[in-house]
Amino acid sequence: MEGRDDWLFLTGLRGQDHFVWYRHPETLSQTVFRRMAATHRRRRADLAALGIPFVAIAPPDPAFLVPKKLPPGVRFDPANGPYRRLARELSAAERADFVYPLETIRKAHHQRPAYPPDDFHWTAWGAYAGYRALMARVRRHLPAARTVEAGDIRWRDGEALGLLGAQVPGRRAASVPIADCASAAAQRRDTVRTEGGLSFAEFDGGDPALPTAVMFRGSFTVAMLPFLIRSFRRLILIRCGNRMLFDVIVRERPDIVILERAEFALVPPVTDNQAVDEQILFGDLRCQDLDEAAAELDVRRLLHDGDHAAAADKAAMVASRWPQSATHHYFRAVALNAAGRRDEAAMACRDALSRDGRLAAGYELLGDIARAQGQPDDALGHYLRVIDLVPKAPRPWLLAARVSRFLGRPAQAAVQVRAGLAVAPDDPALHAELATILLEAGRLAEAHAEVSQALHLDDGVMAFWQLAARICFKLRHWAEAVGCLERFAALSPNGEGFIAPFLAAARQAAAINCS
Repeated sequence: MEGRDDWLFLTGLRGQDHFVWYRHPETLSQTVFRRMAATHRRRRADLAALGIPFVAIAPPDPAFLVPKKLPPGVRFDPANGPYRRLARELSAAERADFVYPLETIRKAHHQRPAYPPDDFHWTAWGAYAGYRALMARVRRHLPAARTVEAGDIRWRDGEALGLLGAQVPGRRAASVPIADCASAAAQRRDTVRTEGGLSFAEFDGGDPALPTAVMFRGSFTVAMLPFLIRSFRRLILIRCGNRMLFDVIVRERPDIVILERAEFALVPPVTDNQAVDEQILFGDLRCQDLDEAAAELDVRRLLHDGDHAAAADKAAMVASRWPQSATHHYFRAVALNAAGRRDEAAMACRDALSRDGRLAAGYELLGDIARAQGQPDDALGHYLRVIDLVPKAPRPWLLAARVSRFLGRPAQAAVQVRAGLAVAPDDPALHAELATILLEAGRLAEAHAEVSQALHLDDGVMAFWQLAARICFKLRHWAEAVGCLERFAALSPNGEGFIAPFLAAARQAAAINCS
């Protein structure tokens, strides 16, 4: 969107239109932020149990920094910004370690451009202001962390064409501040980039007096990097979406964990604990043989692009040439399964597990294949093995419960769901599954409470509203049933005909009750 004085604004990314969210907050449910808050709360608790402090930073959207540069007629209430909406779901203690440096950057912007007019990322000067705000919070936990001071930096003017400016033909580069740091930079020791833009990088600062950090980053960290690598003895930077890899944290035992998420990227949250872990995401490409790494990356690119048959053929070549890698066989299984060749996929999974018996993702895929092939007992065994290996991952608990329910073991299914909720209380699918089990057992009030919790965490899933309507019908809560069916219809216009008779019946019953 073109604003005043040649400013350009990013209005959306990857299918989401955050300017619509800002102007019409009702288009993005508050449950999204409620679930993000629950995720943040769980992360804090899990890291506290490990004795590791946690600090997050949300670089602000420039629309809130320079509102006078927005196009005529475009106005946002700052209270409707993603961070402000998230903050309403957090306690004061939880907000204390969640840095939102809008005012700091606004002050910095009066001295030098903190954001350029043709990019939604901050400049080096804006990044330095954000970095200082972040390190002020980090040093409350780790006084030994180094902050790069103003005297360590020489600022000069340069020119750059921003990401948005590059989309406009004939756009000229903007003047931006450039930082030259006096102290020596850390050495990059390890870098892995995946087919989907994920990355893992490790920096060694060399100073044994400094602490260590693992940082889960977004794109704003790039401009902070010259400062961050001088602040820690060892810094691991991981880009993997809105997810934190706890297997890396447990292995590395850093002195602090940091999360950077752009304000407009605070949604949607994802599951941190999964069978697909760092070994699958990055370890698979960490090869001594560069030809091996390149060939495996080709497999994953083909999978990412949806060319499953070609991916399966390429994966077979990779697995035959470098047969000792369990993860190469795993991706061969993924490709074969995606291509509909399930028997071969199961064999490839077993090849992977024969090389690494603790590859949880291999057991999970075997479970999915067995379930699809109508082998519930085998599927259950595989999911239980995943649970043994990754007990905090909610998906295997959920799938084990569904298979147990299919096998006519509702009590066992309930135990499995409750165990999953004990480790992932913010997972709405587990609450919905428990509601289904309780409904089938005739425990309607408890079922109603569980489906209400599922909707409290995520009110954008049609199946949850349909389940809630079924429970309300059983309870004869007609007015509530009407509301549930109306929300279902709003989410699924094509399903309106299907629910029409049920909606009519609920409305009629509600009207009789009112009269």
